[in-house]
Amino acid sequence: YKPGVYELTGPEKLNFKDIAHEASSAIGVEINYEQIDSKQMEEYLEHHHEICENEIMFMCDLFKAISKNMLTKKTDDLKKMLDGSPHTVKSFLKKNARDFKPHN
Repeated sequence: YKPGVYELTGPEKLNFKDIAHEASSAIGVEINYEQIDSKQMEEYLEHHHEICENEIMFMCDLFKAISKNMLTKKTDDLKKMLDGSPHTVKSFLKKNARDFKPHN
């Protein structure tokens, strides 16, 4: 690939409900997506994960953008850089299903 500016996106346009459906199929456990606001997301990340404030801010900004359908553009830039197709969410979850299954 040539030096330049690239828009790296996945090979498909998905929303949170789509991802929950694909995850349910991959791990065999029903997952329901419930919309939360950005403040709830921030509080969850602060209390449930060991990540720094900058990462929390990034995740919340990304969450807001996805929730508002601001990241619906799909490009082939990543495919060109990889010289092949990137994983779909479905193929990634299927390949890594045991890492996502709940532990009893």
